[in-house]
Amino acid sequence: MTELSKTYYMLWSFVTSGLAIYFLLCMLIYLQSKQKSFLYYGLYNFFLLTYVFTKTPFHIDEIVKPLISSPFASYNWFSQVIYNSMLFMFYRAFLDMNVHFPRFDRLLHRFLIIQVSVASSLFAYTIVSNNHKVFDYYFLFVFIPIMSIFVIYALYISLKIPSKLGYFIVAGVIFYNFFAYYSLYDSHFHVSGSEPLNFFYIGIILESIVFILGLGYKVKLIYAEKINAQKRIIEEQNENQLLRENHQKELEKELEEKVSELKLALQKSEDEKLKSLTLTFENEITLLKLESLRNQMNPHFIFNALN
Repeated sequence: MTELSKTYYMLWSFVTSGLAIYFLLCMLIYLQSKQKSFLYYGLYNFFLLTYVFTKTPFHIDEIVKPLISSPFASYNWFSQVIYNSMLFMFYRAFLDMNVHFPRFDRLLHRFLIIQVSVASSLFAYTIVSNNHKVFDYYFLFVFIPIMSIFVIYALYISLKIPSKLGYFIVAGVIFYNFFAYYSLYDSHFHVSGSEPLNFFYIGIILESIVFILGLGYKVKLIYAEKINAQKRIIEEQNENQLLRENHQKELEKELEEKVSELKLALQKSEDEKLKSLTLTFENEITLLKLESLRNQMNPHFIFNALN
């Protein structure tokens, strides 16, 4: 085993184990937090892991060579389309593009759906026809140029994101794409004299470090936002409680005033009723007195008249 192959063995083993750990970790965090950033980044790591697994330096005769000569040989390109699409889905969720750049977000989403659909159809075609050149041309002359345009524009708008999240995307994209494109270039022209995939693995390692730090920073922002939201809710509850207490005091004061007014009204009504009854009784007594006098005067009047 040469020194060069030792480096490849080491990088491949490190990258595959790291991708598997990242995939499981992101899925667990997604199940707990429901943050789509972790879902897409986990899927990106999964499909990237399947691609890297086809480059294994172990059991080449049992795994790599049969795959290259099988109808599934185009999976080499198809997996790259899928994991790059998942990576862009991660960019969308990570940067909240639907909030900051809704038009570009819709355009990018449609593009990703179309390219995954086209790639899936071509992959199915290559399986049936065993004609893998079609996918090779699609990947090199359609997918890569268009994806490069979106990468450049994504870098441009990432710097316009209000938070610092865009810097993580810029750093990760630059690391990943630089080493990925150089690996692709070296695989065709063999300018470095080393294994081309070594550069690709280095790009994956650097990109993974940056994005994991970025995800940790976003979790911190989300946690801080939740704390601030809880504080605002508590403050609003305290304000509402204070308003309710003040309102209750005003109601109690108004109730006391109403009770006092009602008591005064009842007292006045009772006084007026008592006065009315007193006048009625006095009138009746007066009438009785007059009636008694009248009865006393009638016999005297008659007697005097007869005299």
